[in-house]
Amino acid sequence: MALNGLPSRWNELLNGKRTIAASMLGVAFGVNSLPFYTAGLFINALHADHGWSLSSLSLGPTLLVAVMALSAPFTGQAFDRYGERRFILPGLLVQALGFFLLSRMDGLIVYWLAMAGMAMLGAGCSSPAYLRVINRSFNASKGTAFALTITGAALFSTIVPPLLENVITVYGWRGGYVALAVAVITAAPFILLLLGKPKSEESASAEVSRKSDSDFRYVNLFASRAFAPLALAIVAISIAAPGLLIHFAPLLTRSGLSAQEAAWMVSLIGGTQIVSRLATGTLVDHFFAPRVAAGIMFAASIGIGLLAWGGVN
Repeated sequence: MALNGLPSRWNELLNGKRTIAASMLGVAFGVNSLPFYTAGLFINALHADHGWSLSSLSLGPTLLVAVMALSAPFTGQAFDRYGERRFILPGLLVQALGFFLLSRMDGLIVYWLAMAGMAMLGAGCSSPAYLRVINRSFNASKGTAFALTITGAALFSTIVPPLLENVITVYGWRGGYVALAVAVITAAPFILLLLGKPKSEESASAEVSRKSDSDFRYVNLFASRAFAPLALAIVAISIAAPGLLIHFAPLLTRSGLSAQEAAWMVSLIGGTQIVSRLATGTLVDHFFAPRVAAGIMFAASIGIGLLAWGGVN
């Protein structure tokens, strides 16, 4: 038992509430969340305004995911070597600049380059930065802290789609991108304030990493028995989830729903993610994580299968 008679895991969560709040907000506005979860809401407007094909438009968020995947090893090494906190603000600023450039674009190439540029240069504010902070700050309640952190993106995807769709309806897609840029700039100081200064263990961890960096070899990862199954699972999920989420709103509007109704359906997905992610974190604290993940993936595959079988009507 810990202070105030609370179990150690709950006491740990209460003591780390600022870190969790900062990480939730950071993940919600991270470059792998904000551009990705909102991309589908812009597709119909961009298609109607410019006449670009839906496949060409879907390449934008696809490039976002692909470039992030390719740059992830380098981002991870930078975090190990210098600590993640010094990359968060530059990443947020790059993302805000990317949204502003998208609001001024008139060519499809600019759309692709802006998405790829945000992914590469704005990777410092991606989810791994905040998850590293959580991993270092929590022990007994690590799974629950992880779940609360990634719930930030779910909360965002519940609240923002209907609001953003209203902005796009009133001010057009250019106004929608400006609104996202302003939102990132507004959120940045709150994220940094809640995170506070780096703790001594982060500095020590970065120092140890710098000393051992020359000993690191990627071949060691490939030699691990766990690496291949995890990599294959992540690749499979990265193919299925973006493909569904990016095209979900356009799919609904082409099936007869209004843009606002489609935005509310996207919001419903975010609402269910809140419950599922919190439940997942709690389960991971009590059960073997790969089994929990396998069960979730099985349930998700059933849901996608039902959507393919029954359609969206």
